[in-house]
This record gives sequence, structure tokens and C-alpha cells, in this order.
Amino acid sequence: MEEVLASVLERWGAELKCLRKDLVVAGSPERSLGRCVVETVEGERFILERVGKGAVLRKEEMARLQARLFAAGLPVRGPLAFSSGSFLLPYGGQHYQLTPYTRAEPLRQPDYIYDGWRGAAVAELLLKLRRLSLDAKEFTSDSAFDIFAYIDALMVTMARFHPRVFEAAQEAVGWLSQRLKPHWGLLPTALAHGDVHAVNILWGKRGKDEIRAVIDWEFFGEKPLLYDVANMVGCCGIENPEGLVRGLAPALVSALRSSEFADDMSWRLFVEQMVALRFAWLSEWLRKEDTEMINLELSYIYLLIDNHKSLLSHFSLGE
Repeated sequence: MEEVLASVLERWGAELKCLRKDLVVAGSPERSLGRCVVETVEGERFILERVGKGAVLRKEEMARLQARLFAAGLPVRGPLAFSSGSFLLPYGGQHYQLTPYTRAEPLRQPDYIYDGWRGAAVAELLLKLRRLSLDAKEFTSDSAFDIFAYIDALMVTMARFHPRVFEAAQEAVGWLSQRLKPHWGLLPTALAHGDVHAVNILWGKRGKDEIRAVIDWEFFGEKPLLYDVANMVGCCGIENPEGLVRGLAPALVSALRSSEFADDMSWRLFVEQMVALRFAWLSEWLRKEDTEMINLELSYIYLLIDNHKSLLSHFSLGE
């Protein structure tokens, strides 16, 4: 195995010293067929990933975006390119990517939700991304994400394979159909990361390189302006509902509200967007057959629905 890795590294002009099995690779391991941290004789560390054939195009698109964001000064460390401009190396019937390794401070879960400074740091990151005014179509041909097409497909699957979950989710889908669906296609859109939450951020220390890197851009694309914000705040709340009103979440919303990050309609429908995005998480728990998280997610969805007016008031968003 190390011989293969050494040969792959040579294509990038690097010489393998050793595998760093003691170093953890952040992010979801499901994003590639395999990955490890390698160290070169020069002392540099990289993440070497083996990419499935079906993911090659998306990985190339993602790498081009990451390179653009890194060049613009955002904390994004994408794969290294070859002189040809490609970011993937075909070798031995496989495809590989090489990305500089970024060390992160440990994330204390769920305590991080109480850190207001993290919310301010995420707000600064999202503002920088927005100010670049990049067109998602420059990097991918995918159309704007339709959450209701996604939910409809999920409900069909649940009706067939998870009838109890389907029944439990019907009221929430009806609520969204009344409150958000008529407006979804009218919401302004922009380039979004698509999966912003605390674990997809490599954190530094407060007051010093607070965000060292943002990872797992697989779901990037054109999405409503508050898509990333709704996902981040929603993830704080499922750690502990108190996280919706203390620390990271309110600091994030407050910073973006004062910066004219989104239009009034997007903000008025903020809680509805949070609820809608929880269906993507529900799908994840169903795929993993995680009964505990399925039940927790359903309870959380209805907690958000039952408290949507008080949440709007807390965030000073109005009705």
C-alpha cells in the first residue's frame, strides 16, 4: 500500500516519508473511497484521497471553486493542481487528490454552541463569500437546489420503507407546503457552501486564526441566501435547543442582519428554511438506520415549528 502511495506522491513531485496514522482527517469519511495523512521527507503533511469514478466530475468542480476561494483569501484549502490544470491524478485505474493538511483545535461538543465568537467568525466567512459575488454556474452546471423536490422524493421513499416516519413527518411537510413552498422559488439565491456546520469548520483559537479552513464542499451550489445560515443555526439547536437562543446562533444571525446579508422575505422565512433543511438530516439518519437520531430529528422539527414565532422574535426578524 505504501508503495502505491509513494508512487502517487511522486507525481506531485513529493517523496513519501511516512503515513501519519496518528493524525485524524476531519470531515466525513464517506466523501471518498479512502484517505490518509502522509508526510513528505520535507516535513510537509497532506491528505491523500482515493476518489470514486462517479465522483470525479464533482470533485473537479469543487476543487476549482476551492482554488478560487483560496486565491481570494478565504480559509479554504483545496486539492493541489497539476500543470495541466486538473486536480485529480488518474493512477492504476484509480483517481487521487492531494490536499494540504490543516491542523485544528479540538471542537468541544456540544459546548461550542455557547461560543458567540464562533458565530461572529462564521458570519465574517459567509460575508466574504457573498462579497466575492461568484456565479455558481461558473463552477457547476447544476441548477438551483429545490428543497421541495428533495422532500417530495424523500416522502415517497419513507412511505414505502419507513411508513411510521412518513406518518410522523406529514404534518411538518404540510406546514412547510403552506408557509414556505409558495415562496421558495422567489427567494434570492447565491453561491453557498451547502453544508455549513461546526464539524465542517477547522477551528483555531478565539482571537487568532479563528477559522483555519472550511471543508466538505460537496454540496456547494446556487441556493437561497440564508441556506448556510439556516443549516448552521439548525445544527446548533439540535445539539441543545438552548443553542438556538444563546451563543453561536444569535451572534451569527445578529452579525448578518446588521450587514444586509439577505432581503426581508428571506429573513421572515428563516425558521421555515431551518425546518426544511432538517429533512436532509432526517434522510441521513434514515440512511444510517439510526433510530435514536430519527426520533430526535422528528421531535426537533416540531419543536422548531411550535416555537417559530418566539424564534423570530428572539432574532428580531418579525412575523
